[in-house]
Amino acid sequence: MGSMKSSSGYSLVELMVTIAIFTIISTTVLLNNQQFNGGIILTNMAYDLATSIREAQVYGLSSKGVSGNFKNVYGLHVTGVDNQTLLLFYDSGDGSGGLPNGGYSTGEEIQTTKLTRGIKIKQFCVTSGGSDYCSVGGVITELDITFKRPNPDAKFRVVNPGAPISPITGAKIDIWSPETGRTKQIKVESTGQISVKTP
Repeated sequence: MGSMKSSSGYSLVELMVTIAIFTIISTTVLLNNQQFNGGIILTNMAYDLATSIREAQVYGLSSKGVSGNFKNVYGLHVTGVDNQTLLLFYDSGDGSGGLPNGGYSTGEEIQTTKLTRGIKIKQFCVTSGGSDYCSVGGVITELDITFKRPNPDAKFRVVNPGAPISPITGAKIDIWSPETGRTKQIKVESTGQISVKTP
């Protein structure tokens, strides 16, 4: 009698189960990798914006001059009209914006920071009397964070359609990534301290 040979191959069911497990693992790794990369991009963008604010502070404290004027105010301008662009600017001392320390006006741009990869400014707020007044809902429509020699302290100017907000003790800029659904916050205190955190 001849002996029967056993088959050592995979059955169709075993092959399909293996492919399904491989597909689930690959999809999970890919999604986690996208979330991780999106989180890194958002964090890097938040630190880029914090660096722009710090750059304005350094310019304000140093002897950097534009057109021979060493009394310029330097700052970062945020507007609710275009939620993807922030402007590093100087104020030539014309008092634009209605504040003694100046504010942004057209033609005073030094550098433009464009948010990329779909990242947007979710909102920007100022703090006064323990309460936050934000761009969401149109309470404020523009924000300037400025610095002027010899003081490292930050000054804040807002455009708001309602009553004036005073005194302003800090500002926050929240940026949001559609890839991850996460938010990072750049916070500036009136003392000039700048920090990045997850709100």
